[in-house]
Amino acid sequence: LEKILRPLRVFLPLDLVLNMPGTWKQVTHCLIDHAVLTSYLPRIFCSAFCSDARIGELVHVTVNSVNNCPYCTGLHGELARMAGVEDSEKLMVAKTENEACALVKNRPEDLPYVKFARTFAQSNGFGIGPAFEDLATAVGAGPAKTTLALCWFLHWGSFGGNTLNNACKKPSLFGTIFFLYYFVLFGIITVVSKILKLFPSGGPKFFSGLMNATLPVVAGIWVVPLGILGAPLALTCGDSIRDKATLKCRTIMNPAAESPASAAEDNKGTRIP
Repeated sequence: LEKILRPLRVFLPLDLVLNMPGTWKQVTHCLIDHAVLTSYLPRIFCSAFCSDARIGELVHVTVNSVNNCPYCTGLHGELARMAGVEDSEKLMVAKTENEACALVKNRPEDLPYVKFARTFAQSNGFGIGPAFEDLATAVGAGPAKTTLALCWFLHWGSFGGNTLNNACKKPSLFGTIFFLYYFVLFGIITVVSKILKLFPSGGPKFFSGLMNATLPVVAGIWVVPLGILGAPLALTCGDSIRDKATLKCRTIMNPAAESPASAAEDNKGTRIP
């Protein structure tokens, strides 16, 4: 597969990542995440008209500082620059939450967004109830829900980009099907990213709003069909999968993590509709 796709590397950065941590390895997990994102697409679209584009891109680059997707780096790195996010390049390579927060110390109002985005990315969206409550207390319920939706959008984009690249390095049936399904979309993202380099920083707000409205519409062409397929899984076994993933994330971050039973109990109700 890698030899067949070699000529396409002029359009896709297939060489950048070998074994990416933020990838889908199971069809069920992939479909469930698509179902969740599908439910958030209307809010993501509306946020283009009623939310600050700078905050949205701040959230995106913060999530990508954990997931490290080259496509998201290219696209949202340029959009963040154009929206006026300070130190966006440094923020995308921040290794810890403290490092990320230090980059926005001159804007204390940005801290709740950065903290939540890092928490979301480090746990892949699992067990984020307490962090969401802290965010809602700090910025309000409406902006908190929008931030959560934007985190899911970047989660999908980064996992999708990394899974696409990984499919070329480690071919599998799932990876090959995923590549064939998403190749065109991520090819478009790569081309748009290169075009955005020609635009100046701090461009007009209407352009950022236009881009933020266009992205979920275009992405939805690919996301919604898989979201519909994943909806039954999300409704029937999503909680079980989320509980297991929550425990796995806690174990990685804290070797003394609690038992599966207590983790599942603590995670009840943490998915925010």
